[in-house]
Amino acid sequence: MTLNIAHRGARSIAPENTLAAADIARTIGADLWETDVNVTRDGSLILFHDDHLKRTTNVRDIFPHDPGTYFLKDYDLDSIKMLDAVQSQSYSNGLGDYRGERIPTLQEALEYTKSVNWPVNLELKMQGPGLKCDFPLPQETASMIIKMEMDPDLVIISSFNHQWLMDISLMLPGFKIQALVEESPLGHHNTVKDMFKNTCKNEMDYYGKNSVINSFNIFNINNDNITIGEITHLKSMEKKVNIFTVNEEDRMVELINAGVDGII
Repeated sequence: MTLNIAHRGARSIAPENTLAAADIARTIGADLWETDVNVTRDGSLILFHDDHLKRTTNVRDIFPHDPGTYFLKDYDLDSIKMLDAVQSQSYSNGLGDYRGERIPTLQEALEYTKSVNWPVNLELKMQGPGLKCDFPLPQETASMIIKMEMDPDLVIISSFNHQWLMDISLMLPGFKIQALVEESPLGHHNTVKDMFKNTCKNEMDYYGKNSVINSFNIFNINNDNITIGEITHLKSMEKKVNIFTVNEEDRMVELINAGVDGII
């Protein structure tokens, strides 16, 4: 069976990466939800995708005199909690009236997922110019999951940073990890080191010299850069394959017929 994975929740109906978007996705039948784990200036873990606050919040209304970058790394959790999770000008764009919907913390998200017994895929966001550098995101995420006594069947960890995934697999044995890749991992050039671009230092050490294809069993692959033949090859190697982001029905049918494990 191909799983229906709600990308940042039901983000076409409610503001992305909010508990409202998650709950709507669950109500209308998604098998699980996917969300992004990010970090504030004071080290609080929140659900947020971008490295700046402009696209999905009303930060310019609440803090009109702040520098124009509005980078997430410059705001603490108290400031984040003052924001609506959509821009003020977006209230009439088909999302309904979600004024007052807040950006959740990771703890709030895990509490929700635990209370409704519905799985979540946590993507650990790569660090960049607008994000908090040198923060131990996998360690802090694992600590929160352990603190919350989460069932391994309810939490999946994914990331483009494959070293983080290797680290977290040691901290959370029994939890599923999924390697995010922009294209098929079958190419010989796709070593673990290749995935560590667009970080604060633009380079990172990496574990060993194993290829990505030999390091992971589950891959989340960009829909724009994968062929049905490559999917078939991966499945023949007993790899699990999830495809992101797919919104066209014809492509969904094609992927289901190819035997993908999940569509994000």
